Amino acid sequence: MAGLLLAMAFPPLPLPLLAFLALAPLALLLEGAPTGSAGSRAALVGGGTCGVVSWGLLLYWVPGALLPVAPLLAFPLYLLVVGVLATWTAAVARGALALRRRGIPLVLALPLLWTSGEWLRSTSPGVGLAWLPLGTALAPLPPLAAPAEWVGVYGLSLWAGAVGTATGVVLARGPARGSSAGGLSAGGLSARGPGVAISASRRFVASSARWMLPLLLFLLPASAGIFRDRTLVTFPLVQVAALQFTSPGVPGLPPETWEVSRVLAPLLAEAPTSVQGVDLLLLPEGTIPSGVQVVPGPVGVGAAGDDAGTAALLSDLLDAASGSGVPLLAGGYAAPEETGEAANAALLFTPGGGIDVVHRKRHLVPGIEAGFPGVGRLMAFLGWTPRRGGWLGPGRAPGTFLLEGRRLGVLICYESAFPAAARIPATLGAEAFVSLTHEGWFGDGLLGAIPREQHIAHLRLRAVESRSGILRSAADGEAVLVDPRGRVTARGAEEGDLWLTGTLEGVAGLSFHARVGHHTGGVLLLLVLALAGTAAAGGVGLRGRG
Repeated sequence: MAGLLLAMAFPPLPLPLLAFLALAPLALLLEGAPTGSAGSRAALVGGGTCGVVSWGLLLYWVPGALLPVAPLLAFPLYLLVVGVLATWTAAVARGALALRRRGIPLVLALPLLWTSGEWLRSTSPGVGLAWLPLGTALAPLPPLAAPAEWVGVYGLSLWAGAVGTATGVVLARGPARGSSAGGLSAGGLSARGPGVAISASRRFVASSARWMLPLLLFLLPASAGIFRDRTLVTFPLVQVAALQFTSPGVPGLPPETWEVSRVLAPLLAEAPTSVQGVDLLLLPEGTIPSGVQVVPGPVGVGAAGDDAGTAALLSDLLDAASGSGVPLLAGGYAAPEETGEAANAALLFTPGGGIDVVHRKRHLVPGIEAGFPGVGRLMAFLGWTPRRGGWLGPGRAPGTFLLEGRRLGVLICYESAFPAAARIPATLGAEAFVSLTHEGWFGDGLLGAIPREQHIAHLRLRAVESRSGILRSAADGEAVLVDPRGRVTARGAEEGDLWLTGTLEGVAGLSFHARVGHHTGGVLLLLVLALAGTAAAGGVGLRGRG
């Protein structure tokens, strides 16, 4: 049940409030677990089952995404990822039970272990799995997501987890002692006198008081979020036109440059201009195929794939910047720096004819853009085909750029799942963000729409955390404009090629999360260590049922 509630809490299902109940069945299991090895096995099996069900449903699209490039590894890797995440939930459940047995209240142990585990899996070197922390489920409800400005997405996870755990604990303890229905009937009252009514009232008050903890845990942060959402003051920064188009290539098997030129030519001819008030043209990730490695400079020559098709595509983009009178930012692949591999990058084409690399993607998708650490040879032996041009290298630092006196940050696709990808540029002066993505990996139809909505939910949380507007350009997906409150204020049609023009908004000053968010992991781990230390010392002052 916990696994199903977790899977149903995330977009596109309109059930985000389930995030506050998702951990209740797991807490119910742990609170009622028997003593000894039987209880330990129940926690491991229950936590593992929760992980298999939730992640098996949420990541169902992974095999379809990998089939074009690794048909032999698509399903094994899907099972591996789900298995690793299920092992994590099993470990969280078992750890929470161990702390409870040592006298630590479950309402502290389970949410803290769950949230610190989310942070750890998202920051694991080389294989960061930042997809869908529990707090991301609240993105469709900006007033409830508003506290992320102070505590980030992991703070939302802690909040939702605490409410769910408290609910499960109350349910596990059942009705108040002595609250048998006998004596509450009309016959009982007449036979036993008014004392029965007084006793029943006391039992009702006692039972109601037990629900005060989950109720207060929900209402206090929710009230603060609603107040902040209604009083937030925003102001316009710059106007950007983002392109949404259908890519001619197959994910993992990029198109030739001449194919991209054929699709882009009529769209670039219709691009908005500076006369229409536009300050930037934004094109999706992978607009320039991965077989082309662009060298920045005044001429902009492809370092690899330097042929007539490459020259024509780069020329088209430079002409669009020159003809519109505004710079054009497009996703492409930058040639290696002094050392390292080529990078998935955001390339700025200026009206004057130059090309600048303004951002190199830092968070690469394991197995798609970068090989899994230590298993590159095995992957090659089993038929894994990396993108044309080989594996990519991560950027060294987040990039920002100036536009009409305003500094903007850049998020490329999967980076929107990582809080630091927006937090760090904000500390460097970024007032708003542009996002470039390619969502052809998710497939078509309803099943492909589910991970696309989950992807947008991440983007909305980054807007709330940094209190910055974000405009996204997408290939095989929707262009989306998000305001600093996390609301989607404009989006393209589900299908079709178009330009979405919108004004990026900002908020005065840095958000609290941008200032101190780098301490999130340390604070979580210190709290977990404090719980573990208290438990090791015998749970002084906390012994009881937890």
